[in-house]
Amino acid sequence: MKKILAVLIFLLLLGGAGWAGFHMSDLWPTFAAYLENRETNPAIRIHEAGDVSAAARRDVELATEKFPLLLHREMGTGLRHSVDVYIAASEDDYAAVLRKQFDLSADDAREVAAVSGGWSGGRIRTTAINGTAGVMDTSGERIATTGHELFHQVQYELSHGNDTDEQALFWLSEGSADYIGALLADQYGGRPFAKWQMDVLDALLAAPKVIRPESLMHLDFEQRKAVMARENHAYQMADLMTWYLLQRYPREEANERLKKYFYALGEEKDGEAAFASAFDMSSADYLQEFSAWWQQQRQQPAEIHYEVRAGVMPEMAAAVKEEVRNSQEFLTKRFGRALGGAYTIILTNSRDDMVQAAATLTGMSEEEANDFSGDSLWVESGSTILLNVANLTDERQRIFNLAVMTARVFEAQNMGAESKEMAWLSRGIAYLAGTGRLEEAGYGTLPDYRRAWLEKLRQGGGVPNLVQLETKQGFEEASSSLGSERVSAVTELAAASLLDRRGWSGFYRWMRAVGAREETGEEAQAGRDAFRAVYGQDTAAFADSLRVQLSHEMYTR
Repeated sequence: MKKILAVLIFLLLLGGAGWAGFHMSDLWPTFAAYLENRETNPAIRIHEAGDVSAAARRDVELATEKFPLLLHREMGTGLRHSVDVYIAASEDDYAAVLRKQFDLSADDAREVAAVSGGWSGGRIRTTAINGTAGVMDTSGERIATTGHELFHQVQYELSHGNDTDEQALFWLSEGSADYIGALLADQYGGRPFAKWQMDVLDALLAAPKVIRPESLMHLDFEQRKAVMARENHAYQMADLMTWYLLQRYPREEANERLKKYFYALGEEKDGEAAFASAFDMSSADYLQEFSAWWQQQRQQPAEIHYEVRAGVMPEMAAAVKEEVRNSQEFLTKRFGRALGGAYTIILTNSRDDMVQAAATLTGMSEEEANDFSGDSLWVESGSTILLNVANLTDERQRIFNLAVMTARVFEAQNMGAESKEMAWLSRGIAYLAGTGRLEEAGYGTLPDYRRAWLEKLRQGGGVPNLVQLETKQGFEEASSSLGSERVSAVTELAAASLLDRRGWSGFYRWMRAVGAREETGEEAQAGRDAFRAVYGQDTAAFADSLRVQLSHEMYTR
């Protein structure tokens, strides 16, 4: 009887609230909280699937510990229910979690696992993280990814489950999750928020093809799976659309409007109406404004910022800046297109300083930064390039290496994923750019360098097989076993042979052809197919003919 009476009282209160809602709308959250059975002390529980690395566990734990603090500080809200977070050690473990916890079919789980770094279910209050995904490579990325997935839980709660509805704005759901993840990594993971912004812009400007903003509005499950493919750059586009929107407002106001959007989505069940309510403009008007701005960005030449660390002499910094400009001009003249994108080049004074800069400025742990830097003269992390100027005191080395670096960045912009390129040709083109800059600066001619490369092959005992040098792994293994000078010589001679055939325009056509091709799962296949399309010959046949040509030239020149 008491239960019946309690229900009647509650229904009366609810009915009264419905009438009073026109006059006392601030009472509604109280009733909403009652309806949702909000937990007093919601927890985030971590589970492991497979042999999860200690680094992944550590960073996910840190992210789950700090996420509620950040959420309260930035948005004045918090999780209303406990959440279970599963860290999967492998793609297979991740697919198994998706099947068991999210009830995905085996086919759907396999497809999602192949292209996603995480998956969240608000209704079941569960999140899964793919520990082997590219978004889990560094400490900062692991923290950001965890924050991203946890914010999807918040979106679900604020919108009463409408955040994943087809009527919601896909780009704002995903972009805002990355935005919160970036804030979390900035405050607790050592990856500056500005680096996230620059990485997003650079990835899009460098991509051979990019999904259109209007394609990220309303997506069902099948469409979401389709846009996840890496070559679409859908998530980077969603990120760019989101931070371009939020930067219109002071941060506190931006976060409040973002929260208001998800609240409104719970009431309106329509992304356009919720957007207009939260941001005081129609989503169509915003899309038009953003698209115009984005097209302008795509036409801009590269925007390069420099950070000069302690111990780097001003004269060296000035010389590096000048040579990067010279290299850009060289490439523009040869390819008919300027380097694009937005980059920060950090000048470090030693290998140790490079490692420290990588750990401080890119969100890597010190161990990750040490492995990442290796013995390289320069390394690239998204929009950030770290350069060890201690090895650039000789002018000839400085001219050559900075031209090679600039050319490699240009190649990445036109070809996309490194796995698509053909290692010997992409490196050969870059080496020719370095040689071309030396020639411009008065240090020899291309025929001089050709004779020197032939001499290296003669001294080394013959011509390495180009086919072995098509993949990155094959190139590195050959450099280790045959010697880097000998391998570099044959790539330079091979590229020079192609330069005689089709000129620099042939190289550019090859890069664009690589960029236009989809990733097949077989490394360098896009590069091989593009080579055949541009040069009318498969790579194996070219390698055979080059070996004969160079074997003859080694002893006649």
